[in-house]
Amino acid sequence: LRVLAADYALNHLDADLRWIDTTLQRITQLAKEIRP
Repeated sequence: LRVLAADYALNHLDADLRWIDTTLQRITQLAKEIRP
């Protein structure tokens, strides 16, 4: 059961990190459009 809980937590962490990466890319692109 601990292995499943750890796997669950790692998958959520991975998803959070991917979301942060995507969001930073979008913010960077938006900043370039606002201030070329």
